[in-house]
Amino acid sequence: MCREGRNSETRHSGSTRRMPEESPKYRMLHLAQMSVLERSEVLGGT
Repeated sequence: MCREGRNSETRHSGSTRRMPEESPKYRMLHLAQMSVLERSEVLGGT
């Protein structure tokens, strides 16, 4: 039983590291990268 409780704890901290997309900071960074990609595509594509 103690092992299960410990596992869930590790799982919780692990999920945060496994899915950084959920972090608002990472999301903002991703959005910024996408906007830069779109910008360069619009500038060089057309």
